[in-house]
Amino acid sequence: MPTPEAIEATQLSAFIRHCEAAHARRFAEYGDFERWSIEEASKFWTSLLQWSGLRYEGALSPAITDERCEHAHFFPNLRLNYVENLLAAGEAHGSRTALTAVHWDGSVQRWPFSALCEQVAALSAAFQDLGLQPGDPVVLLAHNSAPAVMAALALAALGCSVATAAPDLGAATLLARLAQIAPVLLLTDLSANAAGLMEQRRQRLVELAQALDSLRAVVLLDEGAESLPPLNLPVLSSRELIAQHAQRPLRNWPRLPFNHPLFILFTSGTTGMPKCLVHGAGGTLLEHVKEHRLHCDMSSRDRLFFHTSTGWMMWHWQLSALASGAELVLYDGPISSAASLWRIVADQQVTVFGTSAAYLQLCEHNDAHAIKGLDFGALRAVLSTGSILHPAEQDWVCTHVKVLPVQSISGGTDIIGCFVLGNPNLPAYSAECQCRSLGMDVRAWVPASSGVGELICMNPFPSRPLGILNDPLGEAFHGSYFARHAGCWTHGDLIEFTAWGTAVIHGRTDSVLNVCGVRIGPAEIYRILSDVAEICDCMAVEQHVPGEVGGSRLVLLIVLREDCQLTDELTRRIKQELQAHGSAAHVPSVILPVSELPTTYSGKRSERSARDALNGIESVNAQALRNPQSLEALRRFARLSPGRPEIAASNLRSGRLDEAEMIRIWQGVLGVGGLTGQDNFFDLGGNSLAALRLLASLQRYCQDELTLSLLYDAPTLGGLLEAVSRVRQAPARPGDSLRLLSDTAAGAALFLIHGFGGSAMELRPLARSLRIGAPIYGIEARGFRSDEIPQDRVEDMARAYTADIRVRQPHGPYRLMGYSFGGLVAYEMARTLEQAGESVALVGLMDSTTHERFWPTNARWEFMPRQAYRYLQRVQHSCAGGRDELARELTHGARELLRRVRARSMSRVTLHERPDSLPPNVLRVRQAALVAFANYRPVPCNLPLTLVRSELTLSHQCDPRRIWRALTPALTVIDVPGDHLTMIRPPHLSVLAERISNRLQA
Repeated sequence: MPTPEAIEATQLSAFIRHCEAAHARRFAEYGDFERWSIEEASKFWTSLLQWSGLRYEGALSPAITDERCEHAHFFPNLRLNYVENLLAAGEAHGSRTALTAVHWDGSVQRWPFSALCEQVAALSAAFQDLGLQPGDPVVLLAHNSAPAVMAALALAALGCSVATAAPDLGAATLLARLAQIAPVLLLTDLSANAAGLMEQRRQRLVELAQALDSLRAVVLLDEGAESLPPLNLPVLSSRELIAQHAQRPLRNWPRLPFNHPLFILFTSGTTGMPKCLVHGAGGTLLEHVKEHRLHCDMSSRDRLFFHTSTGWMMWHWQLSALASGAELVLYDGPISSAASLWRIVADQQVTVFGTSAAYLQLCEHNDAHAIKGLDFGALRAVLSTGSILHPAEQDWVCTHVKVLPVQSISGGTDIIGCFVLGNPNLPAYSAECQCRSLGMDVRAWVPASSGVGELICMNPFPSRPLGILNDPLGEAFHGSYFARHAGCWTHGDLIEFTAWGTAVIHGRTDSVLNVCGVRIGPAEIYRILSDVAEICDCMAVEQHVPGEVGGSRLVLLIVLREDCQLTDELTRRIKQELQAHGSAAHVPSVILPVSELPTTYSGKRSERSARDALNGIESVNAQALRNPQSLEALRRFARLSPGRPEIAASNLRSGRLDEAEMIRIWQGVLGVGGLTGQDNFFDLGGNSLAALRLLASLQRYCQDELTLSLLYDAPTLGGLLEAVSRVRQAPARPGDSLRLLSDTAAGAALFLIHGFGGSAMELRPLARSLRIGAPIYGIEARGFRSDEIPQDRVEDMARAYTADIRVRQPHGPYRLMGYSFGGLVAYEMARTLEQAGESVALVGLMDSTTHERFWPTNARWEFMPRQAYRYLQRVQHSCAGGRDELARELTHGARELLRRVRARSMSRVTLHERPDSLPPNVLRVRQAALVAFANYRPVPCNLPLTLVRSELTLSHQCDPRRIWRALTPALTVIDVPGDHLTMIRPPHLSVLAERISNRLQA
């Protein structure tokens, strides 16, 4: 936590005092000011504009034209010049350094503000003489260099729309972007850091000049014009243009509308063709001034070094820091080692260092000896963005660089700014974004107040793009950012806000995996593996395999340290870590070592490209990758290994099953080598689908049918070998539904009843997490064996299961708990036991509800889906004929819609995997449970019930509290995080287990 003296001295504190005085308000704490900045947004942005000292003309009112983010514009009656405001900070101290350029060969150049102003003014005059007008689109294809900065400023000063791109993009990739904007001028440099690249860039320039009919001229920012072949266009030198106009510079730059187009930024193209986003001058400037001065506390005392390229929005973000008086440190070379950037930080006495989480991860996985002795005395802040920051990178910085917070900031090209970032007045927590960006109502879109959800912004903000180029009706703009959640900006990130106000980014929504119907956030896997020292980087990808049970599998791509190899021991450890700290769903079927992961030019990993390559699909965005060659290894793997490795029939010893044969079978199912008799199936990530494959492979050795209960009782390789041998000699008794999930000798047993799937396996992680000092049994449905008929009545299940548990425990008190559909069975079992005179100590219902036709009458329409509700509203407004006509419409329209929506919703709840990919015996058990659910109507009883309710209740369901309160006089409700499916899985599993354990021990 910063000291009171440090807080008092920040620009944020000064601005808060300004707002208090200007608006007669008192903000007792920062949270009050943040809320005011959102609730009184017009006052906040107007106050910031006035306090910042920016130069403008015109009326401040209105500040915001519309309350809707999609349609709002800021300060429509104001005029300003972006570049005038960037260079104004140096007028009083023209001799102070504005730019420091560090070159890849180690040389350094510096430009004071006075020299920068003169060269920008001269270049502006030259561009004006070339006929450039406000609004003309131009392209800057260059390194992060001083000439690139001067060119961008000179063009923006005239009001041109400047599009930037990284210099290492290929011609086809560039044309996919540039053809959309029809640029009139192309500015580029031909220099390269490796032999052969210069010739490639010359050839690329020729291809661009031939393909872009709109070009009037090419401007070179470095030498090399004499070696170019004829382009049929004027080829000019920026150095010569500056020299020619040095005596007649252009200083009276036009002040243009606040929302005049300034920058054109291209999205990475990871989800399709790159979009051309148009950003306004005033919105960009005002947002950046807010972020630099209030959130980063940047001023003329600072040297900002952000390692970026012109193709990344952080290049524009650093450019705007000139408006706060900061000196920019530029670097135009590659990263030759983990120490490369730290040496620049030390040599140039950088105060604010910006980088990517990927670079910090590279540092964390390499020897820190190379930075020992470097002087980081001036450094006061480290900013990280581009990908998810982990605590290990924060620890590395504090250990080897300096004890200071690494500020995780997140936003993007789409808004040319940040939604969550740092704050000089608040405490910093490892790998967490300190706060929301002021003036932005940023939230996580979840049906409750906490949890991981989609990042949305509910209110207008000035750096919202003006739109997408060539989208006159705004259809593409609406579809990209506003169609998903009406009325608010949807960003595409997964975010979680903590109880203390910080934020954690969990990756992109479009990278969420859906393996066998189970949704997994890749960030969960990456966090777990961040502690595996051998792994430098990793990526989790879903591969569709028709022959696989479930139709898909999880493939983990890993980049190992140079001195490491993927051994059987490392494979085992990776799977055990993911199983122990995640779940069986997080354990990959295949672990594939690769030399590099597909990465975009902005440094982001492209799961989309990897997924396409692994599935044999031509990637739509390969041209957007910095390293498209990384996909070849994935394509090769897809060709050579299209499905799960099967156990060759020639390797099977007919009629015999020994340990060597069992090891071969397990290795084929789990994809892990080096197994021994002590290895546990579940610890290695074995799930229900893997168990079905394993038992199918073992079935050939037994005349009697093998069931999942075999693995519950004998989960180790050696134990299963013995169990199969016993089955061959003494077939299992049909009808025994109990499976021992957790063996503790003392205490009355707890019986967990299965959900719709019929298997107790999904409750095994919960059983192992409970701390109740008693054995825990899972109850499994009839019908998995071919000689059993599935039960399709809750009452029949209750009688059969009650008979089974009384064999193990003849008398009460009994403790029963059912998950989902299993709660109905537990309720009916309790009634059966009570009627038999037995004591029931606990009846637990885990997110259990009844069929909608048995809901309380007044609740049926109260909880209808949003689609049906809106339909009813439309019908009611259109029915002028009164109640009779309205009733007819309801009968034929809304009720049918309600039935269909609820049917689709119920299928999502009850089927965790795709039905068409499940084995027949599993399908028939589930179908029987659905029939039983639809026909069971619980009757009232006097038993006390405990309802464990997920916080994220599904919108199509009635609140289960209303159902159970109508059936019992005593209901205890325990709320747990997550939704119906995720409440029994990490990360919510630990909370669920703790609260159930406390209830059982009460």
